[in-house]
Amino acid sequence: MIKVSRTSDGLTTTQQYFLTLAPNVQKMSDKAGEVITIDAYCIYDDISETKNGDEKVTTILAIKTPDNNVYGTNSSTFIKSFVDMIDFFKSNGENVNHCLIDAGKSKNGREFIQCVFVPDDSPLLND
Repeated sequence: MIKVSRTSDGLTTTQQYFLTLAPNVQKMSDKAGEVITIDAYCIYDDISETKNGDEKVTTILAIKTPDNNVYGTNSSTFIKSFVDMIDFFKSNGENVNHCLIDAGKSKNGREFIQCVFVPDDSPLLND
């Protein structure tokens, strides 16, 4: 079962489907080091049942780009940094159009991704 908790403004049910249930969602971590343009986003819980009957909830962020690619992640670090970025700019009356999928390694050697704001006039967009 899918339970949508947050979306970019004005997403239709059809658009939410393509961000949550369509089989063409690609792994966000595969885009590490790249800047993506944000056309739409959706944060949702994927609720399933484990083999022993317990409920398992996985929170996922999916981002659609203008060329209709959809990238998804369950990385809590990326989701938190994305939400913080969106909320910060929205509270100041601004939209976020681009983000860098930044890869890092924790002190324990675990790889992770995080979201970094990229301004519209950034030279990163000219690469």
